[in-house]
Parts: sequence; structure tokens; C-alpha cells
Amino acid sequence: MLAYANRIRVAPQVWISIAWLVLAMADATKTVDAMQEVGMHHNWVLLFTIDALTWLPWAVGSLLVIWLADRLRTLPRSSQWSVHLAIALAVGLAYSAWSAQLVAVFQPFAPEFTSWAAQWPSDFFDGLPATAVLYGCVLLTYNLIDSRSRLAAHETEMAQLNEQLVLAHQGALRVQPEPAPPLPERLAIKGIGGVSFINIAEIDWIAAEDYYSRLHIGGRSQLIRRSMTELERDLASANFRRIHRSTIVNLEQVSGLVLNESGEYDVRLRDGTTHRVSRSNRRALQMALDSRTHDGAPQR
Repeated sequence: MLAYANRIRVAPQVWISIAWLVLAMADATKTVDAMQEVGMHHNWVLLFTIDALTWLPWAVGSLLVIWLADRLRTLPRSSQWSVHLAIALAVGLAYSAWSAQLVAVFQPFAPEFTSWAAQWPSDFFDGLPATAVLYGCVLLTYNLIDSRSRLAAHETEMAQLNEQLVLAHQGALRVQPEPAPPLPERLAIKGIGGVSFINIAEIDWIAAEDYYSRLHIGGRSQLIRRSMTELERDLASANFRRIHRSTIVNLEQVSGLVLNESGEYDVRLRDGTTHRVSRSNRRALQMALDSRTHDGAPQR
């Protein structure tokens, strides 16, 4: 499935190249048909070929636009538009010069255009509106195809993570693990009046609050003076995983993974809460779920 998603990522280049080929063939056919209808006589094969080849700068320029599109996303809007404007003018200039050169060299319309230098500047300025429209169409088509590709890749990855989660729960039900070292059952909390203990299995999730951490246990919560780093270290063997710099969850309480409006993953817990999974912790969460799938959930 991942291989299929990767193939989708090259679709913008493929589809836009095919679109230019179809457009070139259609334009050349229309030109030939129009001249034949008014009774003109030319070398139709040569005319068709030259007319189709005039679109080559746009086909190549579109690949350059696609190559730059992702690399320009991090730039300010004004810088992006400046680069796009420069590329559009460059492609339009190349199209006019290339077309005039083909006509001057091969003379498909009869020996009427003898000066290449005198032909392309006027073609360039006359074609500026068409250049703007064509460039806008290339950008729009690329963004539409790329958005669908990204959405498909996200859905594929989410389906795989959900499948691993389901397998992990199924494995916990049917697999009898070998005896494992005893896991910590209680968490010691130092207070002013002494030390209290909390059953680790009852903790649903933990949130960071400045230099403190808040334990969420069922419908209540408790603030403790311990860092998230310390809790992550102490609870790693008890099926707790850090999914964000400010969140640690109990894997036993995970009920599913959902894709949020920003295209990122959230963990859904059995208490109904959802929590963001950062990109840096996504791989660790996936490995933890995969480990539970093969080894079974440890029994306390």
C-alpha cells in the first residue's frame, strides 16, 4: 500500500505531461483542419509536426514549475509570487523564441517568415495574457493532484496504524506471553506530609504543566512535581508512551487513531479525549504498537 502511495506522488508530473501532449496534438490538428477548409496547400505533415513541437517549452517548463512548487512553500507569499512571475515570463519568452525559430527554419507556412529576431518579440508581448492563463492552469492542476495524493498517503498511513492497533488488541487477548520481569504497579508521589502511591494501571494519560505534570485518572486529575522526562523514563516499561512533548498516554487506554483537520494524527483514548501525535514521536508510537502486535500486551 505504501508503494502505491509513493506512485501517486509522481502523478502530477505524469498527468501534466500527458495533458500537454494532448493539447499539442489537438492544437496541431485544429490548425491543419482550419487551413484545409479554406483551400490552402501546404506540407501538412511538416505543419502538423512544427505546430505540435511549439508546445515543447511549456511541457518542459511545467516540470520545472512542479519541481519548484514544494520548495517554495516555506517562502513568504511575496517571494513565492515573485519566483512564479519570473518563471512564467521565462517560459513565455522561451515559447515565443522557440516557435519563431521553428517557423523561420522549416517555413511550414511558405517562405514568409525570414527574420527570426523580428518575429519572436511581438509574439511574446502578444501572448502575455495567454502565458498568464496557462501558467495559472499548470499551478492549479498541480495543487489539485498533489492535494489528492497527500490525502491518499495520509489515509493509507492511518489505515496501517489502525490495523496495527487492532492486531495489538487481538494479540493481547489470544497470546499468552512468557513470564516477564515484574512491572511497576504503583507510582510514588512525594508531598508535604509524606509519600502517597497511585496505581499506575489507573492512569489514563499525563499532561505537562510548566515544571509540573498532571495525572489524569478516570474522571479526576492530580498535579505532581515531576517532569515529563522523569515520568517517561519511569513508566516506559509499563506500556506508557510519549506521543508529544506535553503528552504521555497509557497504551492500554488507546482506542483508535484519527486524522485531524490539519492532516496530523490524534490518539483517541477510551475516556473520549483525543491527543495530538507529533511527527517526531509517530515512529516510536508505531513501533510500540507493532511490538505489542507480535509479543502481546504484557500482563500485570
